[in-house]
Amino acid sequence: MDYRLGKRPEGGVRFVLETPFKPEYTFLYMDNRIVINIEQAKAYKLNGSGSKLDYVKDVRYGKLPNINRVVLDVDGDAKIEKHFILNPQGSNKNYRIVFDTVQKGKSGSKDKDDDEEKVIPKTTNVPIITQDQKMKKHTKKIIVVDAGHGGKDPGAIGKGGTYEKTITLSAAKLLERELENMGYEVYLTRRNDTFLQLAERSEFARKKKADLFISIHADSHPKENTKGLSIYTLSDKASDIESQRLAERENAADLMDLSLSKNYDKKVVSMLSDLKLRQTKEESIIFSKLVIEKCKKDRSVSLLDTNQRYAPFAVLKSHIPSVLVELGYMSNREEEKRLKTNDYQRLLVKKIAEAVKSYPFIED
Repeated sequence: MDYRLGKRPEGGVRFVLETPFKPEYTFLYMDNRIVINIEQAKAYKLNGSGSKLDYVKDVRYGKLPNINRVVLDVDGDAKIEKHFILNPQGSNKNYRIVFDTVQKGKSGSKDKDDDEEKVIPKTTNVPIITQDQKMKKHTKKIIVVDAGHGGKDPGAIGKGGTYEKTITLSAAKLLERELENMGYEVYLTRRNDTFLQLAERSEFARKKKADLFISIHADSHPKENTKGLSIYTLSDKASDIESQRLAERENAADLMDLSLSKNYDKKVVSMLSDLKLRQTKEESIIFSKLVIEKCKKDRSVSLLDTNQRYAPFAVLKSHIPSVLVELGYMSNREEEKRLKTNDYQRLLVKKIAEAVKSYPFIED
């Protein structure tokens, strides 16, 4: 794919992207970034004559599964004023996607280009995302690992008396070690038996400018034969009743520091209403699928039948790709015994670490 930048006579910057295929695309705004996602399984090298012009400070490329991603780093609040596709003409066999950008408060010409054939993009209802986490210029990807529960919140209690908070902290430290050995920069939300509110955990990840947030848990279930690893991503609605009830139990941890009043319900509803960040959820789902793929390759890993789920977990409230991994069920005697062993914990965190290694982080 080739691109070029040019100044518009009426003001603003025109970004033109040439593709050898008929493109379907979406775009969204993040803090100081315009992100363009082009749906195409094949990866294409991005070539351009320049990467800076006026308020456009850099043009970068990243590959996600089935998506070629182009990022415009911009100075200040810039937006796409209009966008359209030009079909191949004459000797030029490529399609051209034209994005006319302006800075906030500086609108360009509204005249229609009558001689240009416009194609409506696949997604026209584009989400606008305000994100205070800026694109980082670090060499190592930053992973925040969250050991669920802690302190006065023991989490699930196994048939043999094992506390979930103990298992999650042990597994989190093993995952930290595994990821650090692979070259990642890793932070734990807690390193000891400490109680943290859910918002504190996601806020910790934001302050660390994390590229990925992984929350570790080990649930319980009314049916004692239920066992196996599962992974959850964020949604305003749960995938099933069980997922909804689990989210309610996990979210209720904050009640330990709040009065049981009607105001709490309003606070939760208000907090969860901010979770509809489509692109972050899509990237979280990509990572969750990778975890399950890695686990399926090893028969020693016990997987829940319905192992990819989604629910409104407050701890996943973030503009960072985030997942909640349930290592297994403490209510199952056999699984409780396995989860207590370092060998099984190491096996599980190794699979999670392999998924991190395969995860297509956007390139800086």
